[in-house]
Amino acid sequence: MNRFKSTASVRYIMAGILLVLGLAGCNGTVPTNGTNQTYQLRAIVTADYNRPWTLMAADYRRDNARRRLADVSLDTFSLQFARPLFPIDSVFSLATISARSFAAGSHKLYIVDSTVFNDSLVTTLPDSFAITSVDPPSRLMRGLGQASIQWSGSAGTESYVIAAVLRQAAYTGTGYSAYATSLNTAGTFPAGAFSLSPGTAADTGWYYLYAYAITGAPDSAYARHLLPVPLPSQLVDNITQTHFGGHFGTVVVSCRDSLHVVAQ
Repeated sequence: MNRFKSTASVRYIMAGILLVLGLAGCNGTVPTNGTNQTYQLRAIVTADYNRPWTLMAADYRRDNARRRLADVSLDTFSLQFARPLFPIDSVFSLATISARSFAAGSHKLYIVDSTVFNDSLVTTLPDSFAITSVDPPSRLMRGLGQASIQWSGSAGTESYVIAAVLRQAAYTGTGYSAYATSLNTAGTFPAGAFSLSPGTAADTGWYYLYAYAITGAPDSAYARHLLPVPLPSQLVDNITQTHFGGHFGTVVVSCRDSLHVVAQ
């Protein structure tokens, strides 16, 4: 579990917005032309039904050096390096103005780096889903206490996250998030999710509540810039070829619900 209290605002204005998928596996071997070069990828795709938009950020490197001239694409959509106004600098990115730019299901990420590297990753984008109930059902909490949510479930997902953040702090790299137990479609926020830090006093105000459906291992550092609340932690690498490693995954964000926390 992580609770972030940074007040630094993250730019999220952009020329377009972007979506994408969740990682299922790798195809083929990595051509190295007789060298011992290594290749790394860290990437995330977010489909957010609150903006709405789809965003993808990918950092691809050869021997730890960024390869800005590589050709990186998701299905038939080419990613652009160092996109103007994108909230993350010096990455390949994709941005669309719909959370439905890519259908739920399998997609393929292609990487072509000159004549020395050519590989693809098959990924899965979870289906859209919705929060179905909040406890307390009045959406009013007096003083500190626990709150819980349930959601409809998302086909194709591998894990879920619950997230809460003060309304005015969404998309600023702050808030509370935790992985849900197994694939349960319900989660409980501890009292600390709504408290001043440090201390036991309630941090009063309106909170947005979210559920995330996750596939693969989306990059948690980039997630801080693209999601309403950061991910709780980085999942283990899911790209483990001999010369090609890293992590990649997708996040689908449910439409938010709300909770009003007031003084006791």
